[in-house]
Formats: sequence, C-alpha cells, structure tokens
Amino acid sequence: MLYVAEPSAETVATTAIGPRVGLVVGRNVGNAVQRNRVKRRLRHGAARLLQEQPSEARFVIRAFPAAAGRPERLIEDLSSAWHAGLTDKNRSRP
Repeated sequence: MLYVAEPSAETVATTAIGPRVGLVVGRNVGNAVQRNRVKRRLRHGAARLLQEQPSEARFVIRAFPAAAGRPERLIEDLSSAWHAGLTDKNRSRP
C-alpha cells in the first residue's frame, strides 16, 4: 500500500533535500531476516521511482504479509501501486 503526503507550503519552503520515502514493514511480514529483505527490495524499487518526483514529495510504503511470500513480484507490485497512488492523488486535486 502506498500513501502520498500532500506537502504544506511550509514544507515546500524549507525542504531542499529531495523526495523522501518511509517504509512500514511489521512483524506480520515475517521474522527479522524476511522483514529486512523486504525493506531492501522496497528501498531499491523506490529509489528508481523517486528520481521522477519533485523534491518536496513524501511517500509511505506499507508492506503486507504477502510481500515476503512473493519476492519476485514485489517490485512489480510497488511500481503499480506507486503509479496508481500518484494517479489517485492527481485526480483528487481541484
């Protein structure tokens, strides 16, 4: 699941470090080794997707338990959720 944060005017004015992403990988995903493996894969996939985003962009990625069971589909699922989340965010703007 992908959450996209809408930046405030204050955030835009004080932020020059680039887009950020946060990862939420709970214990229900698996043991520590599995969770860290999922986080590494998500970080790798998000790094490529973040290059296209403005510097004030903020994202939170939440991994569900199935993420550890389907590592070969993780990047594909992230990419489709990423583009769907951005489409929904742009659609909701006035």
